[in-house]
Amino acid sequence: NDYELLFFIDGNADFAIENKVYSLKKNDLLVIRPAQRHKLCMLSAVPYERYVFNFKKSSLAADEIDFLETANPVYHIDKNSIIKNLFENLTVAHNVYTKEDFEQLKLISLHSMITDMKYLPKSNEFVLETSLIGKIIEYINDHIEEPLSAQVLADRFYMSRSSVDRE
Repeated sequence: NDYELLFFIDGNADFAIENKVYSLKKNDLLVIRPAQRHKLCMLSAVPYERYVFNFKKSSLAADEIDFLETANPVYHIDKNSIIKNLFENLTVAHNVYTKEDFEQLKLISLHSMITDMKYLPKSNEFVLETSLIGKIIEYINDHIEEPLSAQVLADRFYMSRSSVDRE
């Protein structure tokens, strides 16, 4: 039942959410809804850095839930944005504040992040692949002579083995 905001700091990675793969750039913000399949896809040995913020639906107002349910999965955040500053401040505060004060700060920061997201430009430039089942079929056809398994397909398409079995 958790939402997740993932702020990409640095690295060389793609990120799969459901049946789409997004090429990540520094300062990208991913919005992952409850029960969405998602997986990091490392493209090299370059260290991967990110901030992650998990929160429950019960922490949100109705208008915030409505917004997150229709929000883009990926936003590019300006280097001087409120959202980036909030993530950085939370990282510092985590080591300084008491647990109770930190939890209050997290909640205030969450509402501020969602408010700021409402004003971010929407774009679909991040999508690399849109039809997962089509890509899987194409891959199978292109590699028909090779030994293939559900695990090979899962690894190739950034999915769990059980997700391949369901597809």
